[in-house]
Amino acid sequence: MAFACQVSQEIGGEFVVVVPTIKDGVLWNSEEVFEDSIKVLNKVADQVAPYGLKVAFEPIGSQNCCVRSLDEAYAIVEAVNRKNVGLVIDAFNLYLYNQWKDIDVLDKIPLEKIFIYHIDDADDLPIEILDHCHRLFPGNGVIDLGKISKALKDRGFAGVCSLELFNPGYWMLSPEHVFQIGAKKSRKYL
Repeated sequence: MAFACQVSQEIGGEFVVVVPTIKDGVLWNSEEVFEDSIKVLNKVADQVAPYGLKVAFEPIGSQNCCVRSLDEAYAIVEAVNRKNVGLVIDAFNLYLYNQWKDIDVLDKIPLEKIFIYHIDDADDLPIEILDHCHRLFPGNGVIDLGKISKALKDRGFAGVCSLELFNPGYWMLSPEHVFQIGAKKSRKYL
């Protein structure tokens, strides 16, 4: 963790993103997940504090993740109750969870607890097939990024927005080209 903190500090980073446990074939006990997540986030928060960094907790919408929903992730962050622990709102992950059927969940989260917004889109595939390799540039898929972005903007969110793509088709493009496309496609959602 010290190395990650040092690198983050050197490049002007503000956050360390932490994801919950992901493991196939496990039936998660919600009480154990809640308690363990609090313990781990407190430990990580202690480790990053000397570097002036914050911990951004990101629920992962995949079936095999122990913390999938924004409600659950926020309950954990709220229980941790530290200024340097907040959330990542990942459009793709929360689409995987429930296709953003309850966008009003954003209204329940204090603005100061929303640290990062990952603006990413999804292929139009059945949810059972959809995986992280099906992430697309903003506006190229089925996620209503306009609605999500508007909900965040209307609340006054002016934090970090990032593009998170794990699509192997994009790996063949030069990093500069991906950056140019990503910047152009993301602008309308900022």
